[in-house]
Amino acid sequence: MARYALVTGASSGLGRDIAIELAMKGFHVVLCSRNSLALQEVRDHISGLGRDSSIETIDLSNIDETVSRIQELLNKYRNMEIIVNNAGAGIYGPIVEYQDRDIVNIINLNYVSPVIITKYGLAHMIRMGIKGAIVNVSSLIVYTPIPWFSIYTSTKTALKGFTDSIRIEAKPYGIRVIGVYPGYVETSFHRNLIRTKSGEKIGDSGIPRNPLVPRHSSRYVARYVVGKILDEDFNGDVVIGFRYKLLRILAILFSPLIYRSLESSFIKRIKTIEPAVG
Repeated sequence: MARYALVTGASSGLGRDIAIELAMKGFHVVLCSRNSLALQEVRDHISGLGRDSSIETIDLSNIDETVSRIQELLNKYRNMEIIVNNAGAGIYGPIVEYQDRDIVNIINLNYVSPVIITKYGLAHMIRMGIKGAIVNVSSLIVYTPIPWFSIYTSTKTALKGFTDSIRIEAKPYGIRVIGVYPGYVETSFHRNLIRTKSGEKIGDSGIPRNPLVPRHSSRYVARYVVGKILDEDFNGDVVIGFRYKLLRILAILFSPLIYRSLESSFIKRIKTIEPAVG
């Protein structure tokens, strides 16, 4: 019987590389994204490796579509052992400049859809007696309140709380719930940010780029994450690399100092920018 793994946001970046790694480990990977052309490229790549995958287009910012499609997919691929909620996007700029539709779409994509997919995926695994794993990709940004990144930060923080709670709920059924907290990963995420007018003027994502903080390749992160997914004894949070583990601890222990540092840096960066209100 085929072993299935579903990966959202599989058309590029970390989702693409996680899908490829899972395929290499023998899973038939269900590739999910809105971008069918990019998914076809990923499928072709996996086929070239002699592995199997399927394309399933889905708009995760549309909750009605998400509810309908995840039920269809779980009925279609019944032996679903792994679900990776990886899809995500961000908006960069002052909250007063955000478009309402962008706020709703990002919240749906980053938080509501993973909750919906987890709900139906967990119920399916319990019903089928599958000792599987649900993986929610968050971000180390949950430990640092980055200004002008408020919706992305808050949705990833909400996803962390949800993941921690569901891990306890799922454990009696032998189902693992893994939280992934990457640092800076070299993907197209920052290039694809929705930027407000002020965000365009600043020109970058606003995340400090300390030379002491490593930049990991997407492939490296994917290999590490898949290694943890396949470790049946692992059921916790994934933070990659000693420096990022240390930074997380420091962020927790010294949050007031970090907050003041971010506030000071932010004020210096935007003193020449006047947000467009109204």
